[in-house]
Parts: sequence; C-alpha cells; structure tokens
Amino acid sequence: MQNIINDGILDKWEDGVKFKKNIQRLSKAFSKSKKAFKTFDKLRKESELFKEVLDLIPIWIIELDDASRMMPLECNLFDYVILDEASQCNVAYTLPVMFRAKSTIFVGDSEQMRDSTIMFKSNKTFDELASRYCIKDELQIKATGTSVQSVLDIAKNCGFLNKTLRYHYRSPKELIGFSNKYFYEPKGKSLVALNNQYLTYKDTNRIMLIHQVNSTFSEEFADNINVAEAMSILEFYRDLRSDERYKNKQVGILTFFNAQAAYLRELFEKNGFDEDRDNFKIAIIEGIQGDEKDIIIYSFVIRNTDQKKRYYPLTGESGDIRADINKGRVNVAFSRARNQVHCFISMNPADFPEKIWIKKYLQYVLDEGKVKTNSIELKQFDSGFEEEFYNLLTQKLTNDYVIQNQVASCGFKIDFVVQNTKNGKQLAIECDGPTHFKDEIDEAFGIYVESDEERQGVLEIAGWQFIRVKYSDWVNVNFNREKITEYIVKLIG
Repeated sequence: MQNIINDGILDKWEDGVKFKKNIQRLSKAFSKSKKAFKTFDKLRKESELFKEVLDLIPIWIIELDDASRMMPLECNLFDYVILDEASQCNVAYTLPVMFRAKSTIFVGDSEQMRDSTIMFKSNKTFDELASRYCIKDELQIKATGTSVQSVLDIAKNCGFLNKTLRYHYRSPKELIGFSNKYFYEPKGKSLVALNNQYLTYKDTNRIMLIHQVNSTFSEEFADNINVAEAMSILEFYRDLRSDERYKNKQVGILTFFNAQAAYLRELFEKNGFDEDRDNFKIAIIEGIQGDEKDIIIYSFVIRNTDQKKRYYPLTGESGDIRADINKGRVNVAFSRARNQVHCFISMNPADFPEKIWIKKYLQYVLDEGKVKTNSIELKQFDSGFEEEFYNLLTQKLTNDYVIQNQVASCGFKIDFVVQNTKNGKQLAIECDGPTHFKDEIDEAFGIYVESDEERQGVLEIAGWQFIRVKYSDWVNVNFNREKITEYIVKLIG
C-alpha cells in the first residue's frame, strides 16, 4: 500500500503547481490534530477535492462510522468496499458505506457474535419500516427464525455468491476442536487446522489445562466476583512471566462477568502490571472478538451450583430467545488461543450445572488438552530416503518432539519440521537426494541447484533454521545416523 501511494505521488508530482499545493496544504492540516477534522469536513463537503485525495490514496482502512463522517455521500466513490467482521456490522452504518462503492465483499463468521441492533428485529418491524420508506418487495428484509442477525445474513439471503473458508491457521486442532465440534461441523463447515506449532505447559505435555482453586467464602463478597480465582491468576501470570519461554507471549485473561474483569484489572494494576507495557489484556468476551492471544486464561467465577442462573443468560442452552446469540459468544470465547489455554475454576468440573456451555468445555479440556504427537497426519513421502529418515526420528526422539513432513511455508514445501513442544523451537530438515543436484560430480562437492539455494534463502529470511541431510552420507557405511538426532536435540532441545 505504501508503494502504491509513493508511486502515485511521484507520478503526479510533475502534473503542476495545483497538485503540489494541495499536497502541502493537506500535509500541514493533518499534522495538526485540531485542524485535521476541519480538513475532513471540507473534503466531505467538496467531493472533487476528496477525489484528488482518493486518487493519491486509493486504499482506506477505516471504521464504518468514520467513513460516514469523513467521506462524501456519493455513489460509486470506491470500486470495492470490503466489510470485515460483517457478522457484527451495524446496518445503519453499513448501508451508507455500501452506497459509496460499486461492489461489496462481505467477510465474516455467522457462527460468532452478531450485531446487537438487529438481533431482535421481527418481521412486523421490518414491514413497518418498509411501508414507511416505500421499500420495494424485492428489496425488503424478511427474517425466518433467527436467519437475519447481521448484514452477513442479509447478504446470504439475497443470494450473493459465497465462499466458505475452511483452513484454520491460528492454532493446533486441539485448541480449535471445541468450536469445530459444536459450531462448525454440525453445519457442514468443518475447519481444517493447519497449525501444528505446539508449546506445552511445563512437563504436562498439555496445551489445555484446568487449575482448581480453593475458594473460601470468607474472602468472597459478590456472586459475580471470585477473589480466589483472581489471586490465583495473578500468581500464575507472575510465574508465567518468569519463564523465558513466555517472555514475549501475548496473554489474554477472559471472563464472562464485567465485575470480575474490573476486579482483575484493578488487582493487576495494584501489583504493578500494565496491560500495554506487560503485553496482556483483561476483558469480557465481547472485548475479544476478532482478537487472538498466545495464552488465554479463563476465570469462570461460579463457586456453587446455585449460581447457575447467572450463567444461563450468558452461555446457556436453555432454548431461550438468545440461544443463537449465546452460541456466538461461546464460540468467540473458546477460540482465541494460539498456544495454550488455562481454565481457573472453583468447583469440580463434574459439579458444574448441566445445560451451560462451560461444563462441556471443561470436559473437552480434560479429554483433548493433551498433545498426541503420534496423531499428526503425515503426507506421502517423496522417496524411500525420506521414509527411512522419518523412521529414525520416531525411534530416537522422545514424545516431547512433534515431527511433520511436507510442511508448506512461503509457497514452498519443507521435507521435515521437528518441533520441541516444551519450548516451541522448530527446525527445518531437508533430505537431499540425488535429484537435488545437477549431477553426481556436483553432489560429491555439495553444489546445489540454483532454485534450491534460493528456496532455502527465502525460508531462512522467514525465520526458519535449517539443516540438510545428504543421501550420499546416509548410504555411507561409515556414517553414524544417530548423530543426526543428537544434533537436532542440541539445536532445539
């Protein structure tokens, strides 16, 4: 985008004095925050002046309300508008933005949280609005059950072309598995997890854990605040930050209660922690939509079964009018983590009330939170050499290591990637058979074909650490194959 803007400036700089004056005037205005709003007010009122800026800056990333406040209300001002998080886009702000573009692309997830301004609109309300503003029948919105809860649903009901994105890159299959099982698979939209980057917690070989807290009622003062969980989370966070592996990890601390989030935030601040400086975020579920963190910590607050009524409106499955809304919140809540999940609870998982999503989630954590390294699906081997090499790795490396083959990165395929699940370190391994060299003489002297050198160079720039295993060494009777695994452990152990 920056290159497009720079090229546009250079191309037009020779156009004349008028262009230079406009650039200088706009630059001066935008450098002074008090005058910037006045400048945009003028741009919004004078569409030709705005088009000069648009010609210079053709791509705008902006919030819906800012678009209406800053841009002229003119049809087809842009070629395209891309609505991100379309399932949450407010209809009143979305339609004016769509009016400004020739084509609209909706990007969103109908299984996540919806726009609260439309979720309870009935057909009667839509009919009244259509009659008041003389909307033609073919342009009217007609809800069927809960089918219309966002502009994304409206687009789908209007028959717009759609494409389901199935690949999931954020986290390993264990972390996205709960959402997959309960929200995507039942609707034929099963996600394919492509991320196999594991970071297990200490010596547990788990990436999802439950931490039981002893909550004494003497220190508790409100039903929707759990002091014991908050204190345990604070100590856990301290311990996490003292570990070098988590030094630069982003941490999210989530709860379903505003009061608990406020208490946690106050507690962390009193103990000298700052959200921006220390790279963590405390929020309720609505505050994390569209966001992701390396480590997610949950505080579920509930201390006894009598409190279940407080959870029904938040995560219940009782079939009330908010059932679909609850599912969206739960899906968002339990799909934010990249590396690890930690659940802090004040009662035994089996004692949690039935018909709340949290009970299902805790059971899932217990059943699926352990990394099953032997369940990593292998691709077809390119040669017998690669298969022999894989067998060596599985025999000599412990369960702390995950082995993958034919791993896609930067448009290339890496023969093998070995990852240490305890520290998250990865190593790329290339098995160089005779086909990797121009001829036998080149192989003897280790001369690689040009494309092979370029490929490794690109991957190393992207952060991959490489070792290469030559076939000529592999078949040499004097070659000690076990030294390879020893070297791997030395590099990432």
